[in-house]
Amino acid sequence: MYCLSLDDNLIDNWKSIDQLNEYHQIKRLRFANNPLLSITEGGEIAAWAMIIAKMKYLDKYWGGDIPKSEKKDCELFYMKTSYLEFTKVIGKVTSLEDEKLSQYMQEHHPWWYELVEMYGNPIEELNSDKQKGKDIKANSISITI
Repeated sequence: MYCLSLDDNLIDNWKSIDQLNEYHQIKRLRFANNPLLSITEGGEIAAWAMIIAKMKYLDKYWGGDIPKSEKKDCELFYMKTSYLEFTKVIGKVTSLEDEKLSQYMQEHHPWWYELVEMYGNPIEELNSDKQKGKDIKANSISITI
């Protein structure tokens, strides 16, 4: 088991994180002060959720354990956001076997199909209008005290 510190580097893309999966021994990660954390939509918290999801062997970050439930939540978040990203670029599909989906995921999210095997096909749910009601921003109110 190895711990990797990538603090204070110039990592600004997800392909660099995807490549870390080639090293199964990396179970722990430190990743501060990298541009990727600030340029990710949703900020640093969303970036960390993506890192936890994208690094399939990771079980600790910043010295703390990643609870299995948190890992699962991050992986589900990643799986859904990856498909929604695909729909913005290419459009909706109805099948996991769609060639455009397969090519896109292989290039941009290489571990996506493994997550689909673990958690099930998200396409039908994400293509439905029911998903619109799950938007936190749309279902939130602001209160000033």
